[in-house]
Amino acid sequence: MSMPAPESDACLRVAVIQVSALVDHVASVDKGTLHRLAGLEVAGSKRCGLDELQDILASVGHFESKAGGSASNVGRALATGFGVAVQLVGTRGGDEWGAMYAGAMQRAGVNTERVRVLQGGSTGRSAILTCEGERTMRTFMDPGVTTRAGSLAPSDVAGCSWLFLSAYCLYSEGLLPRAVQLANEAGVKVVLDLASYEVVRTYHEQLLEVLEGGGVHFCVCNETSSDGAQAVAAKTPPHSPPASQSRAHGLAHVRLLAAASSRVPSSASRLRPASTHLEAGGKANKFVNVRYRTSSFDQADS
Repeated sequence: MSMPAPESDACLRVAVIQVSALVDHVASVDKGTLHRLAGLEVAGSKRCGLDELQDILASVGHFESKAGGSASNVGRALATGFGVAVQLVGTRGGDEWGAMYAGAMQRAGVNTERVRVLQGGSTGRSAILTCEGERTMRTFMDPGVTTRAGSLAPSDVAGCSWLFLSAYCLYSEGLLPRAVQLANEAGVKVVLDLASYEVVRTYHEQLLEVLEGGGVHFCVCNETSSDGAQAVAAKTPPHSPPASQSRAHGLAHVRLLAAASSRVPSSASRLRPASTHLEAGGKANKFVNVRYRTSSFDQADS
């Protein structure tokens, strides 16, 4: 029996869920300024208040602003780089930053009809401090301008082949499992990006529940988050040694290895498989861990 031909990019439709629309403010700083503004724990992402965000931006002085957010960046790259039909699901404020965000996504060819506009609320903003190839992010999100589990509907994923989710969805209670549930009911495959080691560390119990549910088909993370994911699958805290067996049922897990954990490759063509191994045990039928290495990395959007 012959295998069916793979879908072309033109036939694909991908839904992406952005927990809160974000505008990134990117500034290059020296190490002293970085530690003064962000503290000793750097190269990751933490939430902050609006006052702290404004103080950081006032301190650095010069910065560039652009539409951001993990899921939004993936959707924009798929639309502009591969011609994939992308529908964005999310929430933004009715302010100037929200208008900037929506305009940038629309110019990239992303469908924004499912992005709710909440008048009177503030669009999320993130200060991204770059230093020696690492990014340190401090992000403000208005609690009232957040995509909620109850606001998702089957129509958000209807007609799609894939749903891309970021673990940042865990910032909104119940959003991640609800999105996975809707996708599974519609026969849509789910890709989950683990986002950052802080998210894995803070929400490891919730991640365990989602991964063990079997509804996630593909998991993407960098080396640091991968170690946390292995610990999640073994029901151990992320700082514990990774277990040798995974409980993620049939999950394809791609781990990107880089000298700096906050860098990702700019092009898949520059990656080469370094090793592949299968692990089976416990509840797992199959756990695929594909490791990629590359000698040259470009800094990417958050």
